[in-house]
Amino acid sequence: MAGEELGVVVYTPHAAVRGAVDVSRIGRLSELLNNVSLSFFPVLQGEVRPHGLEAWGPPCPQVTINKADILLAFTTTEATGPRMSGLVVEKQKLPVDMYVGAYHVRGAFHVLERVPWQQWLTGQRLPFLPMTEATFAPAGQEEAMTSVPFLLVNRQHVSILYER
Repeated sequence: MAGEELGVVVYTPHAAVRGAVDVSRIGRLSELLNNVSLSFFPVLQGEVRPHGLEAWGPPCPQVTINKADILLAFTTTEATGPRMSGLVVEKQKLPVDMYVGAYHVRGAFHVLERVPWQQWLTGQRLPFLPMTEATFAPAGQEEAMTSVPFLLVNRQHVSILYER
C-alpha cells in the first residue's frame, strides 16, 4: 500500500527539484527535514531544473538530495492525514527579510512572546526554520517573487537577517 505523499519543491544552490515525498510515517515536511538522523532527502518522481533554465527535466523515479544543501523547501499539496494537536503556546508574528544562499526571502517567523527573536534564532536546534506568508526570488530579481503560505528555510544558509 502506498503511503501518503505530499507535492514538494526544494531549492538547492545549483537547482530546484519538484516531485513528491512520502510522509506517511512522519506526517509533515518540516518533521521529515528536521529529522537529524536522515542526511539525505528522497523526492519521488523528481524533476530537476538547474538554475538559469526555464524547463524542468524529465521525471526520475527518485531524486536524492543532501539535506545540508537544501536552501528552501515548500509543499505544493496539503496533507490529508489527521493533524496532530499539542500544546498551544502564544507566539508573536515577526516579519523579516533575509538572504539565504542566492535568494532574497521575506516572511514571518512566529516567536515566543517573552524571548527576544535573536535569542530564539540562536537557540533553535532545528536545521529548518518555518516561515509563513513567505515570498522569495533570486536576489536582485524581486519582481519575480514566488509566494507560498509556508516555507522551510535551512538556518545554516541564512547569511543576512533583519526585522521589517
